[in-house]
Formats: sequence, C-alpha cells, structure tokens
Amino acid sequence: MSLAEVLDSSFRILRDHFLAIAGVSAIVNVPVALGQSLMAAEAEAGASLSLPAIGIAFAFLTFALASPVVGAAVTHLIGEVYLGRPAHIGEAFRVALRILIPLFGTSLLVGLIMIGMTLLLIVPGIWFMLGATVISQVMVIERRFGMNAVRRSLELMKGHRGRAFLIVVLVMVLSGVVGFAFDLAVGSLPWLGGAASGFAQAVTGAFASVVFVVLYFDIRCRKEAFDIQHLAQLVQAEGAAAPAPAS
Repeated sequence: MSLAEVLDSSFRILRDHFLAIAGVSAIVNVPVALGQSLMAAEAEAGASLSLPAIGIAFAFLTFALASPVVGAAVTHLIGEVYLGRPAHIGEAFRVALRILIPLFGTSLLVGLIMIGMTLLLIVPGIWFMLGATVISQVMVIERRFGMNAVRRSLELMKGHRGRAFLIVVLVMVLSGVVGFAFDLAVGSLPWLGGAASGFAQAVTGAFASVVFVVLYFDIRCRKEAFDIQHLAQLVQAEGAAAPAPAS
C-alpha cells in the first residue's frame, strides 16, 4: 500500500471498531489526564495537595505503569481485526498479561539502546528509533522479545524508515490538531477539560496504533508475501472445517 492507502485503511479500521480500540486506549489516557488536570488546578490555586489529589495522583501513577499492558492489548486487538479474526477485549488483556515480563524487559532494552545511540550522536539515535518502529507489533503479534525482537524490527524496517518518519510526523500533527481542538472547546473546565484531553489522546493514540499495525503487515506483505501465506492458511482452515462429503 501507498502511504495514503495505509492511512485510509487505518482510518476505516478505527471507524469500524472505534468503541473497542479507542475505549481500551482511554483506560489509561482519561484517568492520567484527569489526574494531571486536577494537580495543575490545585498548583495554580496555590493550595497544598489534598487527599483527593493525592488519591488521583496515585491512580495516575498506577495507570501510567499499566500503559504497556494497555498498549499491548490494543495492538493485539488491531492485529486480530486486520487478520479478519474475532477480536475480544478480554482475550487481548489476557495476551498482554501473559507477555508482560518480556514486554517490559524488551521495552527497557530498546530504551537503553536508544539512549546510548543518541548520546553517541543524534543521527544514530533517530536511525535506531525509526528502525524500532514496529517492535511493539513484533512482540505482540510474533511473540519475539529481547535482541531477537530488535533485530526483527530493524530487518523489517530496512528501506521503510522514510515512510515511518512521515507517518510519525503526520500522527504528531494530527495529535496536536485534535488536542488543540478539544482544549479550545472545553479546556477551561477543570474536570471536563481533563477528561476531554484524555479522550483526545486516546483517539489519536488508538489511530497511531492502528497505523503502525497496518504498516507492519504491509511491510510483511512486501517482503515475505504475508498476504498470500495468510490466504493459504484461511483456505486450509476452511477446508479442514468443511464437512466430509456423504458416501
């Protein structure tokens, strides 16, 4: 697919499964945004942190730590939708929790490599970051972790870093526009503004997740003829499920 087709496919997937994908994404974004909004309001008023604010700050921290689980669940959901399989939120979270430890470990490894390469020179850091664009998809969909996942992502992204860069820029611009629109509409209202900001982040984050899953499968189709392999598996599964002809 061209870049425009990747974005169009992503928009259609998000539109058709909006409640499931954006809803799961909102599990982290809305509480975190509400916590930030309340703490900022109390700081501006010059008040010391109250018990409700401390409670929300604790919830903020909890949800922030849960974001990798939610991100993995969203990626699993989108992958199932893209492959034409039934997508269930409960199963998505079960998958995310099963891979939680290697997910955290690989994410930490990627972060350390990125920091190290950025400290050497900015350009190698950017090069590695673009090469690791689909590492979440590799971990969740292929169940590869550690350096195996890093090498797999870098291999898939060879020749596609330019597309990834354009997608990152477009998603950042879209996030900025949507966030500004919501802030302009209800940003002055402490609770509603915080919830709206979190919802805007959930929607743009969900769209970004869909885009990168679609990009991941598009690259696999280009390099590994994944579409033909998947079609063959579907035909084989349907043939196995078909009843035997009567004798």
